[in-house]
Amino acid sequence: MAQYGHIEVLINNAGVVCQGELTSLRQETWQRVFKINVEGPFLLCRDVIPIMQQQKFGRIVNIASVAAQTGGGFLGNTCYAASKGAVISLSKGIAREYGEQGISCNTLCPGYVETPLTAAMSHEQVTHAVQAIPAKRPGTPSDIAQAILLLVSEKNSYINGVTLNVDGGLIRY
Repeated sequence: MAQYGHIEVLINNAGVVCQGELTSLRQETWQRVFKINVEGPFLLCRDVIPIMQQQKFGRIVNIASVAAQTGGGFLGNTCYAASKGAVISLSKGIAREYGEQGISCNTLCPGYVETPLTAAMSHEQVTHAVQAIPAKRPGTPSDIAQAILLLVSEKNSYINGVTLNVDGGLIRY
């Protein structure tokens, strides 16, 4: 605000994964994942929305994951999936509460995208993930960026509260 005098767009893109079956997951691990994946976007939205209200305009995109819709992409990913499911609900609530004030909030759910986060996956997990994608390729950061540009555009005045899967057709229902 001090530098530009306004905030028109907020992209909440931080995220960490946790692995391990739910029954052996430490409570501290669960709390850390929710603190970063859910509390972080909540705090940023809480602080930025009043500015957007004054402007009568704002675009918020919260990055979740298709794991939120499937319960996880691979064994022991329930914690991550649950946290990203909370992000979807947070976005829908914000869209409902602030849509009349010119603020849109949408969720973007990437599928398998080659990033440092997915670099920790095993070769078998990567092969399995790509085989399940009808596009038969992993997504790229550019694929995600193009979808974000659509959602934050000033011309986008009617998309609000949606969950947009950018996943090469992985989620087909």
